[in-house]
Amino acid sequence: MADKKVKSITSKSENIAKWYTDVCTKAELRDYAQAKGFIIYRPDGYALWEGIQSYFDKRIKQLGVKNVYLPSLIPRSLLEKEEGLKALKAEYTSQISLLNEKKASLEGQKAAL
Repeated sequence: MADKKVKSITSKSENIAKWYTDVCTKAELRDYAQAKGFIIYRPDGYALWEGIQSYFDKRIKQLGVKNVYLPSLIPRSLLEKEEGLKALKAEYTSQISLLNEKKASLEGQKAAL
């Protein structure tokens, strides 16, 4: 693992993204890999991720949303050339719209109670 120790934690009000990175690194929840741009999730960090993922998976499935997995290492230039992604983007947009409609419906039902 790369040796990028956190000497001090950036102020949350100064830069929230840097603060989050500093906290996760200092708590040893994650580490940098030797290959640029890759992060290694340590056991405690991965356990937290699994808990978050499980929670949200249950919540979105209650709304009828289906999971999708997209590879994360495809250069943007190749994605922009891919015709099949137009249909995927349309489906994603449709699912987001459906999610928003169901959320509004649930909020309306909750307010009626």
